[in-house]
Amino acid sequence: MPSQQDSEAEKRFEQDRLDSPAKNREFEEARKNKGESFKSFSEGMAAVDKFDIIGLDQSDDIAPAEDDSEDSFSSFSEGLATVDKFEITGESIDDSYLIRMPLKQYLGHEACVINQQIRSKSRTVRDILERLERCAWFENINLCLHKQEYPVEYDRLRQELHLDLTRNPELILLDLIHQLYHAAHRYLSKFYSAEEPLALPIVEDTLLWSEAGALLAELNTRRELGLTKVPETGFKVPSKNKLHSAYVASLLAEGGSRRLRQELEQALNRDDFLKKRTLVQTIDRYHQWYLDTFETEKEAAKALITASVKNGLTQDKI
Repeated sequence: MPSQQDSEAEKRFEQDRLDSPAKNREFEEARKNKGESFKSFSEGMAAVDKFDIIGLDQSDDIAPAEDDSEDSFSSFSEGLATVDKFEITGESIDDSYLIRMPLKQYLGHEACVINQQIRSKSRTVRDILERLERCAWFENINLCLHKQEYPVEYDRLRQELHLDLTRNPELILLDLIHQLYHAAHRYLSKFYSAEEPLALPIVEDTLLWSEAGALLAELNTRRELGLTKVPETGFKVPSKNKLHSAYVASLLAEGGSRRLRQELEQALNRDDFLKKRTLVQTIDRYHQWYLDTFETEKEAAKALITASVKNGLTQDKI
């Protein structure tokens, strides 16, 4: 049961919620004027440290992108005309897909939204790509590019990453970084090191911290590149049959990473707009698969861990 102090803090948070981009920007300005800076997301949190969750820079003085930053996103600036750039070995699935191709192939393709200029400007992008290239499962991940509105996601069961090309180029980039973070962090050591599968609450907690890390990667990328055509980094939380916006920077300033993790838990009952499957149901589905396949997947997971260690990853961070 939460303490009286925690209850009062939660009540105060509800009263002071920054529920609009304008209020969030005002809060950001006030925070900067005080000369405060965010602490590292993983500071003092061993449970997070061992999962290698990316943290915020100690300083807010992240250099904005140069004036020609829009050129960085020209590969998708012509909308669906980009199909012309995928004449190589892509596979069209049905009318909702533009193309399906190996993720590794896409990241090396001229139409990839991550170009060399973005790599050079964003440390977060470089870190995620470098980690992903060391993951033994990298070559088994496929990317599905959708020409119609579609939920952006990383499907853990099928090892597929989905992007919605109807969104603006900067959002597509941030969507990709968010999902690449998930693809690069499978927590195989945590899920398969024990003799028995983990209970649902532990899996849920791990995946919620994973979502926190992906949001932080998205926020860092947004700041490092000085993106201006995207809303505040945040997520939707259901409340009384409505959705309100929760903003990552504000949550971190309000109560650190634990505040972010707490609000993410409140978002579990939000569904995607297409399949109407809630995040709770998605995690339950994954956990049931995990239970059903634990014995058969365990050896394969250990092989992936061994191969990833040889590639330079630390075992307890795979």
